[in-house]
Amino acid sequence: MITLYRYYLNSLLLGRQQNKLLNAIREKS
Repeated sequence: MITLYRYYLNSLLLGRQQNKLLNAIREKS
């Protein structure tokens, strides 16, 4: 259960980072 919870948190963090990158790219264009 702990590993699944950590995997879930990691996926959320990765998702936030990807959103930040997408926003930065949109601002540049």
